[in-house]
Amino acid sequence: MNDVLEVRDLSVRFDALKAVDGLDLDLPAAQVTALIGPNGAGKSTAFNAITGFVAAEAGSVRLAGRSLLGLQPHEIAVHGVVRTFQRKSIFPRLTVEENLRVALYRRPTDLGARRRRAARGPSSRGTAVGTAAAELIARLRLGDPRRPAGTLPYGRQRFLAVGVALAARPRFLLLDEPTAGLNATETDQMAELLSEVAADGTGILLVEHDMRFVMGLATRVAVLSAGTKIADGTPREVQASPQVRAAYLGERHRAS
Repeated sequence: MNDVLEVRDLSVRFDALKAVDGLDLDLPAAQVTALIGPNGAGKSTAFNAITGFVAAEAGSVRLAGRSLLGLQPHEIAVHGVVRTFQRKSIFPRLTVEENLRVALYRRPTDLGARRRRAARGPSSRGTAVGTAAAELIARLRLGDPRRPAGTLPYGRQRFLAVGVALAARPRFLLLDEPTAGLNATETDQMAELLSEVAADGTGILLVEHDMRFVMGLATRVAVLSAGTKIADGTPREVQASPQVRAAYLGERHRAS
């Protein structure tokens, strides 16, 4: 897979506030890229602009040469860019399996695949969806597939939300604070899962505050401060950047 999600000169303005200013990012397939920065740096706004949840003032977002900017979020997902949210993106009253089945039935498929399913008979898709759901449940360690999703422990609900996104077979998976609310064991399990997903060829962009998680998982790290990218490199390069240290220390001093 040679896909690259290209973000060029992306800018977002809210009235007089320029929340994101000229952001450039290259997000290759099969790689974990992290977008970090102090509170209010513009991370979530950039994330929302890339996925169509806020309008960009300028710039471009292209996947394998195809423009995504200006499309609706569901249209961007059809092209293979799927995201999660800080809040759990699940149906709490549905069972674990039903949550995944909903996502699996809705994932994009090509016309040829639809014709092959039709030739095999009406029950073939249901069997395939059930098998795929069972595989995800095992991979995500979600336990009883018949359990209502809202009764899962909080950490497993976060994993289920990632599973719902994975069910769409994304080319690029964008994760908004995937470790929020997870304990240390679950955080390690999330890192293991995302490493496997990237190794399978999916590009990952994550917004995250847990620096141990980020620096241990990401291949590249981009840093925003006041809407502007101030660093972009390997975890080691970013950690050594005086600008990055000043941005984080400045935030701590203002909070104290």
